[in-house]
Amino acid sequence: PPWLSSRAMEALRRPTCLPTGVSVWTGAEVEALCAEEREALSVCVDSLGAASADAQQLKQALTSVAKLRSPSQRGHRLYLLCLDERLAGLLRVGPKHLFYYSGGGEIVEMDILCVLDICVAPGLWRRGLGKLLFSEMLASENVPDAACLAYDRPSPKMMSFLCKHYGLKEFAEQPNRFVVFDRYFGQKEGEKEALLGSALGLHKEHV
Repeated sequence: PPWLSSRAMEALRRPTCLPTGVSVWTGAEVEALCAEEREALSVCVDSLGAASADAQQLKQALTSVAKLRSPSQRGHRLYLLCLDERLAGLLRVGPKHLFYYSGGGEIVEMDILCVLDICVAPGLWRRGLGKLLFSEMLASENVPDAACLAYDRPSPKMMSFLCKHYGLKEFAEQPNRFVVFDRYFGQKEGEKEALLGSALGLHKEHV
C-alpha cells in the first residue's frame, strides 16, 4: 500500500544509533552496538524490510538485521536513509558469484556486486528518495555506472527506475533471475576489476 498504519510508522522511528541522512552498515558494525541499540535498529529495519517484501509480493523479507549479522551475508552492506526522524529507505548490496548465460549460449562466470533489496517507505514515494539512496550507494561503492551491477529479481518498478534514471533496458533473461544488463559487457576491464574490489569490501568509507 502507498501508506503505513500509525503503528508501522512508529516502528520506523529513527533510533539514536542512526544518523540523519544516509549511513552504511555491515554485520560487524551492528554487532558492535549495545543490545538496546541493536534491538532498536532491528525494529525499524525489519519493519521496512517487511514493507519491501509486501511491495514485491514476497513471502518473507529479504532484509533484516538478523540476516545482516549472519555469516551468509558477510560482505553485504546495508544503506539506510533517515529523514524527519524516521527510516525512509533501505538498500542492500553484496558480492555474488554468478553463472551468466549469454544469448549465444556461452556461460560466463562472474564475481559481481549485486543490488539485493531496495525500498522507500510507503508514503514517501515520488520524492526522489530512491534516486538519492541509489546515488549515495554508487558513490560509496565507487561504481561508475549502474550497469556495472547485477540486480536480484528486480521488480517492474525497479526496472522502470533503472530505465528512467540510468537508461538500462536490454538484458538476457537468466535461470537464476538475476539481471545483468547488456551495457555491463561494454565496460572497460579496469572498471570491472575496480568493481570486483568493491564487491570484496574495498569500498571507500562513507562520509
